Amino acid sequence: MQTFNELFESLNNPYPATLQKDGKQGYRSSVKLDDGGQLNINIEGDEHIDDYDHIDWEISFERNGEQSMTGEGDALRIMATVFKVVNQFVKIEKPKYMNAAAGKQKGNKKLLQGRERLYKRLLTKNLGRAYKISTDTSSSGTMFTMVRK
Repeated sequence: MQTFNELFESLNNPYPATLQKDGKQGYRSSVKLDDGGQLNINIEGDEHIDDYDHIDWEISFERNGEQSMTGEGDALRIMATVFKVVNQFVKIEKPKYMNAAAGKQKGNKKLLQGRERLYKRLLTKNLGRAYKISTDTSSSGTMFTMVRK
């Protein structure tokens, strides 16, 4: 089990990552992990369903092609890297709308699981001053919606 200091160090030691524009409404970052794996962070824009003057940005990431938890031990460092890239994106685009999702393990109820709670805490810590963060939780996962205040 990791100590508090090791956990804190993981969150303050993201992998080196740079955000790159990919087309008109997309951004990407690919990061080589210490174990030789690959982290891909994607931010895709699409027209907002109710507000045609703004883009709705969807944030997603995957490790070695998988969006599910891999159990490979560096989840906090990966999350720190994702938020490093998200913060770069927010500075560039100043988006009004963003969303992200966290899936649940099968067979669970609507209660937030550890992964979902972590996402919510990190979203609040990183974006809570500038964005209203709401959640929609179901048995399959939680959708996080961020709207600029």
